[in-house]
Amino acid sequence: MKARLLRISTTLILLLFLTWLIGEVFQDRYWLTGVLFFLPSPFVAAVFILSGILARKQQQTKLSRLFFTLSFLPILFVLFIENDFFKKKPEAPTDTLTLVHWNVWWDTMGPNNQARKIQSIDADLFALSEAPDQLDNLQNFHSLRRGPFLFLSKYPISHLKAISRKPLTANLLQWETPHGDLTILMADLPSGLQFHRHPLLTDLVNQLEPNKVDILVGDFNSPRRSLALQTLPKGYTHAYNSVGSCLSYTYPPFLPILSLDQCIHGPNIYPLRYDLQSTFLSDHKMQVFEFTVKDR
Repeated sequence: MKARLLRISTTLILLLFLTWLIGEVFQDRYWLTGVLFFLPSPFVAAVFILSGILARKQQQTKLSRLFFTLSFLPILFVLFIENDFFKKKPEAPTDTLTLVHWNVWWDTMGPNNQARKIQSIDADLFALSEAPDQLDNLQNFHSLRRGPFLFLSKYPISHLKAISRKPLTANLLQWETPHGDLTILMADLPSGLQFHRHPLLTDLVNQLEPNKVDILVGDFNSPRRSLALQTLPKGYTHAYNSVGSCLSYTYPPFLPILSLDQCIHGPNIYPLRYDLQSTFLSDHKMQVFEFTVKDR
């Protein structure tokens, strides 16, 4: 009986590795591989390390070595492919802009607490996903709501157009800053695994150049390394790739293992700082992007 359980558990653990590997190789090219692509590398690495420890305690030396050996690949992904722990940040000029994106998860954690958190942060624009109505009229902000999106800005902001590619939701905005007008595109993709994300992300990326988007931001519910997000138009790049460092995962906030919230900037933006901040007030980390605008 013990030997049978060992065989079953070993088979399941090896299938986990194969599932993760298929997802990493094919990413979201197909619907099924896109689902497998959501299997987090930190989770897979932890399973193999723990399995190796347990096998060693059971005096299964060869099996323990196998598990530890297989753990190397997801560990390498965590350390060198999905995250950047060594990036240097440029010196910041004094005249900068800060954009904060935050999926506030409706009013699950209390809109009053969320309002106090927002007011405690010195940012020029808050782009909020799943924002409760109670946040609409915060003092000292220009406020603009479009469905589940709420924009709170120090400077005037206006809606240009909605981009609807169901189930993709996106809104194009004009932000009138002291550095000149900027075009912001905010998007939200569904969290359900029944949706094939690659066509949706391709449609979204195809909006960048025609609309001269300066910053694309939102809760994409898709990994940063999705195929469409790796083949951006010339001059566009992820803020994390430009100036981010340490863990890039945004979900869940206190044990992050998935990078679902994204911020992409265009060629007119000079990035300075990109941070991810956890709070007790949402199920997503907060994206904080500090930048300035290049001379046009």
